[in-house]
Amino acid sequence: MTSSITRQVIVCRGAHGTLEPVDVVRERPLRLILNDRELITLMTDFSHPAELVVGFLHNEGLLDSADRVQALTIDEPTETAHVTARIDPARLAAAFGKRVVTSGANKGSLYQQVRQQVDAGEVRVRGELTLTPATIYTRCGELSGASELYKNTHGVHGAALYDAAGVQVFREDIGRHNALDKLAGWALANDRDPGRYALFFTGRISSEVMLKAGRLGAPILTSLSAPTDLGLALAEKIGMTVVGKVRADHCRVYTHPQRIAWEEA
Repeated sequence: MTSSITRQVIVCRGAHGTLEPVDVVRERPLRLILNDRELITLMTDFSHPAELVVGFLHNEGLLDSADRVQALTIDEPTETAHVTARIDPARLAAAFGKRVVTSGANKGSLYQQVRQQVDAGEVRVRGELTLTPATIYTRCGELSGASELYKNTHGVHGAALYDAAGVQVFREDIGRHNALDKLAGWALANDRDPGRYALFFTGRISSEVMLKAGRLGAPILTSLSAPTDLGLALAEKIGMTVVGKVRADHCRVYTHPQRIAWEEA
């Protein structure tokens, strides 16, 4: 399985865009079945999946050595890893009871539940907000300079909701998912309609990020970073405009370009 695919996107330079091929990283879920029980779903490019699984179990404190793995198979068609291993029963019980969601890995029930909502048409964005390329460049520049914590540490991700008047709320966290959750909490607490805002973000647009952005409901998501192919597939279903790789005077429009207000040549 290759780690990237080529996709036709609109590449903006200044105020104008052209359709060009760009590479997008592939992203796939890998369900981890440990001793006949589903433990977690890892989001991965699917390169070296056996190493990923064994390394994950080791880093979670479940495996001290590779010889404790009795069997390991990777089923690519179903995107599932089956592992049988000798693991301390107390550690095993703690692992299956843990509900902490980490960056790049989700408990299957949480991830699959929102995926099912997307597939059923329950998660859709319908806002008619539009942005010019110039506004995107300006707002992303403002986002880059918004965080003193980032300037001092380079250790956090930021996210903001903008309307026509400018930034309405900015939040940051060590986890990019957490920054989006904080925006959703702000919108709920203040009875704001996210459909009126554009979501500006510093992190990679993975499928997990797209699911959270879709639940938030902002019609446009822009990021300094790039999306994955699965993130874009979800954006197509959700109806969200995705703009990535934003720099001072260029960007890429990956999905639903109707919300970009192009200037006439």
